[in-house]
Amino acid sequence: GGVAPEAAFKPQELSNLAWAFATAGHEAPELLDAIARAARQRLSEFTPQGLATVSWAFAKSAHLAWRGAVPPASAQGGRAQGGDAPSAGPPPLRAALCAELLVEGRAAALNPAELAITLWAFATAGHTGGEPYRCLGEALIPRLFPPRGLEGQAISNAAWALATARHENPRLFSALAQAAAANIDRLGALDLSNLAWAFAWSSQVPVAEHPAFYSRLGSASLVRLSDFDGGSLSNLAWALAVASPSPDVLDAVAAAALSERLGGGDGR
Repeated sequence: GGVAPEAAFKPQELSNLAWAFATAGHEAPELLDAIARAARQRLSEFTPQGLATVSWAFAKSAHLAWRGAVPPASAQGGRAQGGDAPSAGPPPLRAALCAELLVEGRAAALNPAELAITLWAFATAGHTGGEPYRCLGEALIPRLFPPRGLEGQAISNAAWALATARHENPRLFSALAQAAAANIDRLGALDLSNLAWAFAWSSQVPVAEHPAFYSRLGSASLVRLSDFDGGSLSNLAWALAVASPSPDVLDAVAAAALSERLGGGDGR
């Protein structure tokens, strides 16, 4: 018998293929099936960066090799929609990749952005349990700050992922809040909404301990309020009401929600 075509590809070539089709948004289920089979058998040969790339690509593609029976929550890393439920057990590729990340030194070799997208990949698939969130989160804490710290959307993705997974680690959430406060001017409307939701949902970033973050969140949200869509606006309002009610911001949110821009009506 001949060699299976996917066996001719090196690990980096497999991860590059998966990344390319996920980035293009081009459906190729048979190819991804083959990549998943080949990768699962050779994960120990992948670099940590290759593991992160495969995780992101299969999550972005919402492929069954990663998601199992769970319907996609978001193609962009946004908040999961109501009604999603974890599958009975992780599909083989996700289970194998989780185990590989737990090998000593593998997660620690990822850079901050790679840690964030890998967290997002597991959370968006509805992956439950403390792993891999524990090892990825612990690896992330010392890398949240300059000179090569986590920035922008990566902060909100990491916070969203950890909150979605209901991961308990106050020290990690506290560090994320500090990093977010330092990067607040670089965050877009969706990032601000996801951050606010994640910190309120997790209940691990109390306003008494992080007044600077909530103050800067309110100010940044007011500046960018015209960029918020209905979903982001409602998430922001909910999060502020739960975590840190701000009359000025809530008044502005109410005005925006009544506006023609979001209401779709004539504004009367």
